[in-house]
Amino acid sequence: MQGCKHCLDLSHWLQVRPFIDALVVKTRSEMLQLLSEGYSLLAPAKAASMLGVSEAEVTHLVEAAGWKQDMESGMYTTAIQQATDADLDGYENLKQLAQYMVHLES
Repeated sequence: MQGCKHCLDLSHWLQVRPFIDALVVKTRSEMLQLLSEGYSLLAPAKAASMLGVSEAEVTHLVEAAGWKQDMESGMYTTAIQQATDADLDGYENLKQLAQYMVHLES
């Protein structure tokens, strides 16, 4: 029983907390970058869910990343990534299809 009390002692966890916080910040930053690359439009609720924050908190995160919110639909327009493909027509078609699918999901 003494060992259990020692393991549950919060002072040990407080020493690890800064590392956990740094990991959360790094993981959110990486996820935000992946979302920027994978989506052109994203609903606030979906963005918040994928980043592990509330909808109120997601606004600050995505605006800092250069995303804009469409006031009519409420959807976020992610930071546009430059296409590296030579086939821009195919890229534009894929982009349009992705936007259509995002609207169907929300």
